[in-house]
Amino acid sequence: MRYYKPDGTFDVVRFKGADLKGNTDVFPQAGSAMPKSKAAQQQYTLELVSLGIIQDPEQIQEMLELGRGEPDDNDKSRRQADRENQIMLHGLPSAMFNLSRTVDEKDLEKVPVAIPVKAWHNHPIHIARHTSMMMEPEFDELQISHPEIVRLFDEHLALHQQQLQQQQQAQMAMQQAAKGAPESAGGTPGGTGAGEQQPQNGQPADQGFNFNRQMTDVPDVIGRGVTRVSAMREHRPPG
Repeated sequence: MRYYKPDGTFDVVRFKGADLKGNTDVFPQAGSAMPKSKAAQQQYTLELVSLGIIQDPEQIQEMLELGRGEPDDNDKSRRQADRENQIMLHGLPSAMFNLSRTVDEKDLEKVPVAIPVKAWHNHPIHIARHTSMMMEPEFDELQISHPEIVRLFDEHLALHQQQLQQQQQAQMAMQQAAKGAPESAGGTPGGTGAGEQQPQNGQPADQGFNFNRQMTDVPDVIGRGVTRVSAMREHRPPG
């Protein structure tokens, strides 16, 4: 039996019928589609993957029972998000914020704490873990009993979404800058200066078409600087 704890982790307990002592009901499901042997289970998992039914790499790795070593960055991000969930739900002892005097019983009371959002956080994983907690039935009760905790989650989730959006915009800006042709000494490719006429679709340069290269500074959230983005703008003559 696998059961989940409040911090999001789970424990596995093995038991037999004599261990229940009449205080637990267990309903085994007959006719399970999952094969019993390990080799058959792995083959069944690979068939589900080939059909596109299962696509999550971590779920595939778990079903294939592949050995895992040290926790990777994604595992650490999940645990970090789970710790943040517990802090926002249950708070921290007020004594942690008042170190100028001796600790009394009142200082052991827990107070809600806002968790800062850092640019280096794995925002998609944090958003998924916080959202999962907010979908629990116990969280619905907090909207009435402790609305300040719900507000902490809402604000924290909004900060992650804002950081994620800024990173995506910065990445798009860098991709657009990388697609542009390199500039030569004259300005535009081929040595032609900005504002000079360019041939268009085989037409001579005197048809009135000209192109200007413009440079724009785009904030870079990841590097804490700016990214210079170049763009070509076409000017057509009136009529």
